[in-house]
Amino acid sequence: MAAMIGVCRTRKCLASVVVSIALAIYSGPISPGDLESLLMPGKVIQGHADIEGNCRKCHIPFKKNEQPKLCLDCHKDIAADVATRSGYHGRLERKRPCNDCHTEHKGRRADIVALEEATFDHTLTDYVLLGLHTKVKCEACHRAGKKYREAPKACVACHRKDDVHKGKLGVDCGNCHSAAGWKKGTFDHSRTRFPLRGSHGPVPCRACHKSATFHDKPSRICGDCHQSDDVHKGRFGKRCENCHSETKWNVVRFDHERETGFALREAHRAARCIACHTTPLKKKRKLPTTCIGCHKKDDVHKGRYGANCKNCHSEVRWKKLVFDHDRQTNFPLRHSHQSARCDACHGPQLQNKTPPTNCRGCHTKDDVHRGALGPECGACHMEAKWNKTRFDHSKHTKYPLLGKHAKVRCSGCHADNTFRKKPKTDCIACHQRDDVHAGQQGRRCEQCHTESSWKTAQFDHSKSRFPLVGRHLNVQCNECHATKRFMDAPIACIGCHRGDDAHKGKLGATCDLCHNARDWRIWDFDHHKQTGFVIDGAHENLTCTSCHTRPGKVVYTAGARCIDCHDRDDVHRGGFGRECSRCHLTTTFQELRTGVKVRAR
Repeated sequence: MAAMIGVCRTRKCLASVVVSIALAIYSGPISPGDLESLLMPGKVIQGHADIEGNCRKCHIPFKKNEQPKLCLDCHKDIAADVATRSGYHGRLERKRPCNDCHTEHKGRRADIVALEEATFDHTLTDYVLLGLHTKVKCEACHRAGKKYREAPKACVACHRKDDVHKGKLGVDCGNCHSAAGWKKGTFDHSRTRFPLRGSHGPVPCRACHKSATFHDKPSRICGDCHQSDDVHKGRFGKRCENCHSETKWNVVRFDHERETGFALREAHRAARCIACHTTPLKKKRKLPTTCIGCHKKDDVHKGRYGANCKNCHSEVRWKKLVFDHDRQTNFPLRHSHQSARCDACHGPQLQNKTPPTNCRGCHTKDDVHRGALGPECGACHMEAKWNKTRFDHSKHTKYPLLGKHAKVRCSGCHADNTFRKKPKTDCIACHQRDDVHAGQQGRRCEQCHTESSWKTAQFDHSKSRFPLVGRHLNVQCNECHATKRFMDAPIACIGCHRGDDAHKGKLGATCDLCHNARDWRIWDFDHHKQTGFVIDGAHENLTCTSCHTRPGKVVYTAGARCIDCHDRDDVHRGGFGRECSRCHLTTTFQELRTGVKVRAR
């Protein structure tokens, strides 16, 4: 039998062999259906169980390409989709055999649909998911036991419980609502008799339509909806649009000057109507048009300056005067004097008295010099600001104020404010407390620091006893100087690099004999030139600590003779003296110099 299968090379031949094997095993009567059942690879799904015995419902022998046509003969709804290029199967770009996706003979409970919900493209179906529908789980619309195509498409089929209109506005929810959000309506109110303009646009529907069916017709008269907003309490009637607009309730378009003859300017324009019109307008009470008629209580002068308030005051602001002090008096108001209150000089009741015109007449209490510099305050101080003086420290003294000294208050150096006592001019006289170096750097602070910034130093380390070179240039100051007592910092390498000493002190404390400041790993030590002991042969592979074994401030040297290190290696036990190099080489201990003969024992 194996020979038969080995010879067979075609699909028909192989099928004949399989049939022969089946006939050999089964000895009873065989029908064509029984024979096909013997060749069936497995049970079909429950939905195809009724045609399981009729293989030709799905298969045409030796014509695999005809199988999709047989599928569509049974699945007529899918066949219609393919024919009309609608539905999921009709919109697939590349036509493939049905069994590429739906593989049968996997058993009764097998799911041959094999739909991957996470990657399924719903845009290929007759219902594209938009807005919030993209976040809905599949089983919310596709019920178990139902075909996917049987899912409802009408809004009300899923949202009947959400229909607050109880069906009275029809079943086509899309006329007003959208998939972006159930509460985001798309109803065009401009087609009604009440277009929503201005501030009415963002108002919620239920604010006017109390009924959920929206069949009620709210009043279109402003006063009926805005009765609670009517600060006039009905005094101006219900036709609010005569003065107000839909853009903003507080924006009034009533032309007061044209309608009444009294123009509202500046601060009057911001005044509320009821501030002047305290009674209903229908009584037609005539209001006064003079300032004192409304502002009598605000007159701090008690009528002494008459009723024509606008000679000094303006409608821009009651406290902003239009009185020209420069033109109408002999004392022009400049700088800070312009912002001074009138009663600061003229008394609380603005009595008609003439205040003094010299500085000390008003500023005696402000004279911190206590008269020591005379009454002419204007020689130093300015009207722009009392603390800002015109005194030029650079011209009038031998100590010009530079950098941050220019911003220091006078009392910072002149403690008594009389300026009689001259302070010292050296830095340490004022900055003794700021000297974090505890006097180590001397009293000439300006050698390192500047007047621009105390923390900005200009110290040149190359002029010190430890010039910075190599990688030391990038080291932060506090890595070597633990405190501001800079002189306490160590100079020897080992003072900072004890933790980096891989030799554990066995090569002494003078690291710079081998290492340099460019890089700790870059070292250069010529043992021959610097010690007189040539490192060659097998000695080249030894570490330094192989010979220099004892730690200390200086490098411990075992000795320059071979025997000093190789005493144990002397197999002659001193019989040939202690100068091993006369016979042996440093390349290897067993190698002898040329001409040296080994005596036979």
